[in-house]
Amino acid sequence: KIDKIIKNLKDLKDPFKDQHCYNWEMNGSNSLKKVLPAFIPGMGYNNMDISEGMMACIEYLRMFYSKDSAEIKKISKALIEYCTLDTLAMVKLVEKLEGFAKVCAAVKN
Repeated sequence: KIDKIIKNLKDLKDPFKDQHCYNWEMNGSNSLKKVLPAFIPGMGYNNMDISEGMMACIEYLRMFYSKDSAEIKKISKALIEYCTLDTLAMVKLVEKLEGFAKVCAAVKN
């Protein structure tokens, strides 16, 4: 079962890395932080307490070693917001890519 699941996994970065999908707003980058607002207007990581992966790792460690319950609560909330957006971003991008695929299939036929 695991092998079947693994065979069905796709790296969401590939269509953007290979420039099958490109928007000038990506500024040559294929990172989620650039791709998301380029393809899903209004979604992005601006104005978040945690706005990128390395920062999330650092804050998680800071929270892990903290003895301050208020600090733990604040970091936990920020991590949940960041991870929620990361997950929603991937769902929205898959939907966008599926939409592109349908348009391409319709044009091809």
